Amino acid sequence: MLDTLSLQASYHTYRAERISQAYGDEFNIQVAAKYQRFQALVKYAEYSADRLFTDTAKFWVQLEHVW
Repeated sequence: MLDTLSLQASYHTYRAERISQAYGDEFNIQVAAKYQRFQALVKYAEYSADRLFTDTAKFWVQLEHVW
């Protein structure tokens, strides 16, 4: 059984402050878990660009052992 488990999700809309320009939207999700001396983190981020930038998706995993 896991000691802790957490889930976080967020959504961002990027827009210019002074001009009427939309830069895109981003969705992020993160799952973190701890089991005894091990901590694991899994993240996913997806950016959907409007005209100016490039669509991007990233996925990464992190595992730590705490002494």
